[in-house]
Amino acid sequence: SLVQFFPQKLDGFPKALEVWQSTQGGEAPPERDSSGFDYVVNEDGKTCTITGMGVCRDKQIVIPEYIGDYQVTAIGKMAFGAQIDITDVIMPDSVVSIGQSAFKNCQQLKNITLSLKVHTLNGKDLTKAQF
Repeated sequence: SLVQFFPQKLDGFPKALEVWQSTQGGEAPPERDSSGFDYVVNEDGKTCTITGMGVCRDKQIVIPEYIGDYQVTAIGKMAFGAQIDITDVIMPDSVVSIGQSAFKNCQQLKNITLSLKVHTLNGKDLTKAQF
């Protein structure tokens, strides 16, 4: 797996952001996905964006690849904002966009694990970013 740390503070993200690419032989993901999120179906009718915690009360959030028949491709603006109990967030390769301040004021958040397929972070196009 590839691990890269971005030391600059991104609004709504911890100071050290762990980025990894899942590979065969990598660490096994937790045994179950979190559930109960609020979401909206995207215009394509096949994918969705998580918009909030809904009834989920997990401290270690494991974003599912699918909610029902819809593939999760985005985390919306302020989706997890001010959720003070969240400690970790793990996202599948299907998530390619993370909205502005998606994790703002998550005071206990220590780690965010995501795929290198994420191309939009905090409204910024990562394909053009220079780190």
